[in-house]
Amino acid sequence: MKKQGKIQLLDIVPIFILAGIFIIFTVASNGATLSSYNLKLLCTNVVPVIIGSLGCIFVIALGGTDISIGASAALCSSIAAVISGQTAGWVAIPVTIILSTALGALIGFIVTKFHVGSFMCTLAILIAGRGLLNFMLQQSSIAAPKGISFVTSFAFTIILLIALIVIVWFVFEYTKFGFYCKCIGENERTVHSVGINVKKIRIICFMISGLMDFDRFGVLTEDGLPPETIRELIHIAHEEGFAVMAHANGARTVEAAALAGVDSVEHGAYLDTDALHAMRENGTVWVPTLSTIGNLRGTGRFDEAAVAAILESAMENVAAFAAMGGLIAPGTDAGAWAVPHGSLSEYALLEQVLGENAENVLSRGAAEIRRRF
Repeated sequence: MKKQGKIQLLDIVPIFILAGIFIIFTVASNGATLSSYNLKLLCTNVVPVIIGSLGCIFVIALGGTDISIGASAALCSSIAAVISGQTAGWVAIPVTIILSTALGALIGFIVTKFHVGSFMCTLAILIAGRGLLNFMLQQSSIAAPKGISFVTSFAFTIILLIALIVIVWFVFEYTKFGFYCKCIGENERTVHSVGINVKKIRIICFMISGLMDFDRFGVLTEDGLPPETIRELIHIAHEEGFAVMAHANGARTVEAAALAGVDSVEHGAYLDTDALHAMRENGTVWVPTLSTIGNLRGTGRFDEAAVAAILESAMENVAAFAAMGGLIAPGTDAGAWAVPHGSLSEYALLEQVLGENAENVLSRGAAEIRRRF
């Protein structure tokens, strides 16, 4: 067994590889990789992955694996969000921790009690978790918990990450538990023969893995990307020969995408005259997905007056864009809440707006979509 604290060459090779990749991207992007916005975005998005990896350290040290962390995190946080929606937003935090830990304990129990391989067990949990989550989403959409937006802030995620790294490092390197984990991974039979409760250690490790699954408690609506970032993304895609489809809402975000030469805009709620003109002048195809709003009417899920106002605004924009000669194509966003596959409600709403010209307008837009994509 390797001596604790002694760094081996193979231990640091991944660090040099990652550093090399980072340098290559920095040079290739003319320094854009090092922009404050990109670094902040990178750190914010990589934190959940690192947190999940920290939890897996103990399982891997045992000689096991846990491939269910993504599905487990999504399922537990979604259930917590639903529960907090009926109580208070902060409830999502302890509920997520409890559910994740319990799921980890269940995996550990199955692996140790029934001698099921950790890969097969966590694969089953992954499939089951995804299935349950898909079932939940088919029943209704899941709103993010209110009042805990601080957990997705840059400062909080960085502080949390540093604290967890220090804690995991200390436990793994300087406690009996961490030492036992490494010993079990190298020779479980020997460890068991000296009286160490291997089953208990395994269950605790999977509980830790489950606990560390929680990365965020729902993604809150944020402002659109800065115009310069939108422009750069579209430019890179076009340089590589790809057409660009932007799922975007908000006048300024859509306007920036259109000015940057985006090929199509999906959704496009809350637009104004400037955004519509930008799409018209730059040949952007608009797929307004009116059915995602219109199909909410009469469901009782949202305030009827609010739904009606949003739909009316969207339909007015579609009519104005058509009058400008803009390109409009049909698209249902099927799979969204109250928008089943095969639904014709989108065409009915567009026909209501465009009148007798609906077929000509939509055929022209659809042909352009096929040509570009």
